[in-house]
Amino acid sequence: MVRYALILMTLLFSFACAPTDPGSDAMHKEGYPVDFLDNKIVKNLKLLDHHAERLPSGHVDVMLRCISREEKKPIWIDWKVTFFDSRNIAVEESEWHTEHLSPQTVKTLQVGSIRRDINTFRFLIRTPAK
Repeated sequence: MVRYALILMTLLFSFACAPTDPGSDAMHKEGYPVDFLDNKIVKNLKLLDHHAERLPSGHVDVMLRCISREEKKPIWIDWKVTFFDSRNIAVEESEWHTEHLSPQTVKTLQVGSIRRDINTFRFLIRTPAK
């Protein structure tokens, strides 16, 4: 039964969440499990891909790859992940992480769940407070 659930989750992430044009701004609104908390980040960050994997222990490991659109100056982002159960109730949140992205540099944001009853997740990304 767990095997079928993993296969179903993999298929849903592979087909339902894949953007048609990885460079378009439309993917910031749909296709990726990401919520941007301000418009500045949407302009400065391009999402490349995402991945979720259920580990043999039952925990979920999630990853989001992104690249800075800035050509000359570095940017800083804050991010965290909210994990949801099968009823779509938030059951776990990671802590906020602050990342430095050099110009035109790919960065991988990755975190694992503590709970085993995770069904979906969302990344939250914002500009750090000064």
